[in-house]
Amino acid sequence: MREFTPPPITTKDKLGEVRLDYAFQIELEFEERRTSRTARGQRIYQGIAGGRVRGPKLTGAVYAQGHGEFGLARADGVVDLNTHFALNVDGEWIYVRHHGYERPDGYTRVAAYFDADLRGKHAELNNSVFIATGEPSADGRRIVFTYYEAA
Repeated sequence: MREFTPPPITTKDKLGEVRLDYAFQIELEFEERRTSRTARGQRIYQGIAGGRVRGPKLTGAVYAQGHGEFGLARADGVVDLNTHFALNVDGEWIYVRHHGYERPDGYTRVAAYFDADLRGKHAELNNSVFIATGEPSADGRRIVFTYYEAA
């Protein structure tokens, strides 16, 4: 992973240094990929068949029904990722969406947004910023995302 060093903060109204702390991994298992040619590029739809989340912040399962990747393969070979799915963690439902990209060499980065129950154990996810790296399998049917929380 590339090192990120923020510039020094010189005014007291700034929050200070940005850190990235390891939070968890989510492994997504995909159904067969379907594509269609559109005016913007090749639209990719790949339903999510299942998966799991593991790590110090969350442990649970990926809810697959009706969720998936709605990507767009650009002319330069990069895929704009637009993934939606839900997690079941400690009996609570957490909605997840990704926006990011996957280069032809497999280099994958996403910004991840979480919607959790305000009354639940994981409500702090609603106000957290996460970025993730992705490691796709060679056959495109599985990817492991490693999430880091900006602190």
